[in-house]
Amino acid sequence: MHYFNAAAPGAFAPTYTSTSPLEAHAWVPDPAAGVGYTFLNAGAPNIVGSTTTGLRVSVNGRFAVEDSPVTRRQAKHFFATAATVAQWNRTLARQGSIFQFFTDPAHTVTFTLPGAGAPTVLQRAHPANLSAPVQRIGNEVTTTENCNGTVLEVIGSGLQPTPRLGAAVFLGTTPAQQQTFFEYHVANHLSGGVAAADIPAAPAALAAAQDAIALNWGQDLAALLAHAVPPHNAALAGNAMTLGVNTFARPTAVGQALYTGSLGARHAAAGGPQVQDHANGRLLTDPVDLNRVLWGFHWAGVIGMDGTDYLTLENYARNGENAFGQGAELFYFNMYGTGVDESWHEVWATPNVLSKGFANAISLVVEAANPPGLRYFVLGSKNNHGDLAVAAHDQHVQQALCQGLNYANVHRYADALPDQFADRGRRNAWINAINALLAAPPAWLTPTTTAFAQHVLNALNHVTVPPL
Repeated sequence: MHYFNAAAPGAFAPTYTSTSPLEAHAWVPDPAAGVGYTFLNAGAPNIVGSTTTGLRVSVNGRFAVEDSPVTRRQAKHFFATAATVAQWNRTLARQGSIFQFFTDPAHTVTFTLPGAGAPTVLQRAHPANLSAPVQRIGNEVTTTENCNGTVLEVIGSGLQPTPRLGAAVFLGTTPAQQQTFFEYHVANHLSGGVAAADIPAAPAALAAAQDAIALNWGQDLAALLAHAVPPHNAALAGNAMTLGVNTFARPTAVGQALYTGSLGARHAAAGGPQVQDHANGRLLTDPVDLNRVLWGFHWAGVIGMDGTDYLTLENYARNGENAFGQGAELFYFNMYGTGVDESWHEVWATPNVLSKGFANAISLVVEAANPPGLRYFVLGSKNNHGDLAVAAHDQHVQQALCQGLNYANVHRYADALPDQFADRGRRNAWINAINALLAAPPAWLTPTTTAFAQHVLNALNHVTVPPL
């Protein structure tokens, strides 16, 4: 991963230039703020637009995103080439993701990679949610607020994603065990705590098993952080590398996902519920709600890859931010890599005074379970090209364009030969409708929607029809 500073008088090299200001939401101090939740506070969340920031660039320059530590900034778009985005879109669409991405050539960033002779120019890229009833693009996109719902939408998983491990691990004898306790089984495999068996269901036995596994795992992690030999598994670092756990949890393909979870049971106490974080030698507790200071888990879907760097689309439960009126922009992009402090695990599991934390954190790569694959998100929408001519406002155009892109994708990405050919008249009707829109755009049509219309038109022009 490379870092570039915004070009300005006195800016430190390397620098980048942009054709328009970047627009990540930024956090600023609030004297009245209460307990954190990462990017918000207990009162009115202090969120502002920010136009100056550094730029993270992937190892080979295929994509970039505003420098966005999630406790300080959240990027609402990224930068890439149209060809790069097309590759990612194909994978995501074929898994069943509700998201596609499109570039806007009017907004770019330019930089020169170390040792490169020529500058790289990347276009701003926006999300499009093709699913009903939302069907919105750009900053109007919405997702499921909780991260465990968002990840299903991003990677097209019909069920909770399953761990992708480098070796066989006992994850329980039932699907319910694997879905509910997979992180405990992996930690138990590495550091012990209880016998390898299904996690018990009875409350007291369940809490005892969770605490025993969390104790061993946390103590071993604390030892590694102190450069000491882990007391329960001297070979923990090598074993974690083999399995792909914590800092070794590194996705290898678009459409995979990341997961970090806390280990340890929550216990009632006089000062409020609490959980012991053995890994960092601290007690996480809150007199009102432990969720104000503890992340139970976090998930994110991988939408882009470049070497060892990867790009995610994420969301999380925000509460106060909803009240602040940010409901139309509850998503963000982030970039992770393999350098120091760049991994998913380090970003999320390292204690941060500005944010909630994890207890005895464990991170894993996960992958889609029972992906639905290519499908129509709105039945009958392939015939809705006429909606463009009668659209009354920008969101109506977005909705129709989302249906047109969905129609194009079902054919251009199909595996079965008959589905690879679209009806000539229907495809041409969509193309003609979009050309008419672009030839005489309404005054209220936004530049972002115009860029999306060009993207959909390009997709339709790549749809194959039977020869005459």
